[in-house]
Amino acid sequence: MNNKIKVLFIDREQGEYLLIAEILSHIRHVHYELVWCNQLDSALNKILSQEYDVALLDYYWGSATARDLLNAARVQACQTPIVVMTDEMETEVDREAIRAGAADYLIKGQIDHLLLERAIRYAIERKQTEQHLSRLAHYDPLTDVPNRILFRDRLEHGDQRT
Repeated sequence: MNNKIKVLFIDREQGEYLLIAEILSHIRHVHYELVWCNQLDSALNKILSQEYDVALLDYYWGSATARDLLNAARVQACQTPIVVMTDEMETEVDREAIRAGAADYLIKGQIDHLLLERAIRYAIERKQTEQHLSRLAHYDPLTDVPNRILFRDRLEHGDQRT
């Protein structure tokens, strides 16, 4: 992992942003650059930009939830791992967020610098491992040419990328 991690923080509340910034400041061995996004409708483009190493996403947005954002990110093959946060432990929300593609689920009131650093580190490492396994599954390791599995997948989905 790099010594500089760019984190996209997606939450309506500036107080939550300042709290996460304070928590990240207690981590000494890694420098975190925290960017705040306070609008759910602009968050997807930022996540898909591949500009960020990880995204921290508040699950509840008034009457809306971040489930649609997670699903859209997954459908568009998002490369940025997303860690979901809520105010309380809700088992169904936890399961729903993970099924929708979240890398982890954290409870805001229980987050300290050790837990947050671990969640970020694990989310990034897990995403890198997924990408590596996908590459191994879809490209010949000797020639680096796309294999038949990738060809069939792209053919079935009408995708022209290689």
